[in-house]
Amino acid sequence: MSWKLRHAGSPQFISGLSMAQIVEGLADDKFDTSDEVFGPGDTRWTPIESHPKFQEIVAEMEEARNRVIEEEDADEQRIDMNPLIDVCLVLLVFFILATTMSILEKVLDIPQSKAERVGNVRKVKMEDIISSTIMVKAFKEGGKTVVKLEDKPVPIEDLQNHLDSHVRDTRKLELLIDAHGVEWETVVAIIDAAAGVGIKKVQFLKRTDGSPPTGS
Repeated sequence: MSWKLRHAGSPQFISGLSMAQIVEGLADDKFDTSDEVFGPGDTRWTPIESHPKFQEIVAEMEEARNRVIEEEDADEQRIDMNPLIDVCLVLLVFFILATTMSILEKVLDIPQSKAERVGNVRKVKMEDIISSTIMVKAFKEGGKTVVKLEDKPVPIEDLQNHLDSHVRDTRKLELLIDAHGVEWETVVAIIDAAAGVGIKKVQFLKRTDGSPPTGS
């Protein structure tokens, strides 16, 4: 059973086609639904979309094409949230860092510039320091970091326990840090230990040689 196919009203046509070939041509956009076919038993040329043999097939193909178009339109209208998420993460990191810095500025009694350093240095007698503050020293010895609480070496990881006992015994709630040549991580660990036992006032010892509180 062969079919003929032509463009609407054209005197030229293609013959010897099967229904499957015509359907395949429609799917590949080689043929249009307005093209006319003449099949076995037909008495006149009929558009493919109107022919009883192809009406249901054409309707299904049109429905499938409309579904694809709707999905593409939905994809175009969908908002890409990735840039918004990236911005939110950057803002979150910024606020975390800003909060951490503000906390350190409240705890650390360190001048922020050379001009402030001259005017904000607190000069006190050593006797007053000994009577009201706890001294913690941190320095390098033999390439290793040494931490001393009132000249007694203590492990940095056990500093909070020693500070807790010292605070209970002396009732001192101020800490003076003499840190030289150690990493800031060591200084932060000392401050955290002090905060863990309720010490609210942390200060740094200014060296007479003008060297900074920490070396790195």
